[in-house]
Amino acid sequence: MSGEFEDYTVDGTGTPPSNNFELGAYIIEETDISELHLEVGARLDYSHASTNERGLFYGIGARSGSIDSTFYKNRSFSALSGSISAIYDLGGGFSIGSTILRSFRAPSLEELYSEGPHLASYSFEIGNPDLDPERAWAKEIFIGFQSNKINTSAALFHNGFDNYLYARNTGKTNIQRADLLNYQFVGTEAELYGVESSAEFQLTNTIVFDVSASYTIGKQDTTDQNGNNKGTRPLPQIPPFKAQSSIKYAKDGLEIGTRFKYAARQDRTGEFENPTDSYFLTDLFAQYRINGEKLLHTISVNVNNLLNEEYYNHLSRIKDLRPEPGRNFTVLYRIYF
Repeated sequence: MSGEFEDYTVDGTGTPPSNNFELGAYIIEETDISELHLEVGARLDYSHASTNERGLFYGIGARSGSIDSTFYKNRSFSALSGSISAIYDLGGGFSIGSTILRSFRAPSLEELYSEGPHLASYSFEIGNPDLDPERAWAKEIFIGFQSNKINTSAALFHNGFDNYLYARNTGKTNIQRADLLNYQFVGTEAELYGVESSAEFQLTNTIVFDVSASYTIGKQDTTDQNGNNKGTRPLPQIPPFKAQSSIKYAKDGLEIGTRFKYAARQDRTGEFENPTDSYFLTDLFAQYRINGEKLLHTISVNVNNLLNEEYYNHLSRIKDLRPEPGRNFTVLYRIYF
């Protein structure tokens, strides 16, 4: 079992003080039948969100020029979710498997009650107390190969959402902060599907090469409130095709290497979204580990965006205003107890 209580207060905004209580109980069972490994899980969730602002005469979003506004209210959610996964050992290091699950996520306090600026993302976020929980059917099939020097995997996935929660760009500026756009949390039928793969190769006793790639397509249903089917359109803030590779030298606690990142152009844009150009980045990294009697110490040095490329992140709400950081350096010291 698990439980969590959240006491949420944000001064200086229209977001009211609110509380959230979550309780979950879950069970996982697994078994092996010859070369087949089965795993089944089930979870029961309960969530209660409350605020003291229910007596206000105006609705959330009304002061912000929201397209939709509604009154503050307490909300309770509960649901049963579960999953089943099967992995079959094909022999010779190969395996294949599949997972099917039914997911549940209650709206967060921010999604229900927010009404204030989020300056880091250059937006004014407006909650929606009428939100239903996020529910989805997720399916995945995967194949893998593992040996002493090679570890690879690839997967196809599909998530069908009865109700997908996200912050929608309304295309309207906030009447309190004219420099910020209103983003209101909404729910919609949606699909997310794609492919992801990775591989790691032990080239020598000290040199490792790895590569990974992923591609996701997101669609949302555009049926209006009167039931008129207008088809589908791309979901906003879906990453483009991405690939990454690195090669590193590792010996006696020392790791040093270089990393390459590529993102394709994203022109499958959602409502009020602009396309984002492709980019290619080069990073350098190094780390040294010191094993003490009781503590582990690590010192990391990174040079990100080595060639000082100007690039934009499609998942950033401020990408039309500011590029991502240029060449930058980080030094990090950690102690693990």
